[in-house]
Amino acid sequence: MSERSALIVGAGDAIGSAILKRFSRAGYNTVGVRRNPEKIANVISELQKEGHKA
Repeated sequence: MSERSALIVGAGDAIGSAILKRFSRAGYNTVGVRRNPEKIANVISELQKEGHKA
């Protein structure tokens, strides 16, 4: 089985968060980055609670 990964730069704002969620929910291992980690923490936490790798 091959794993798919996605790097989302600028995640944490509306569009970046939507892209991060979409890839995670589609089965990708996701990495979201931004300069202000507080803005992305809630999105990552939400995805991890759903059982996704983020």
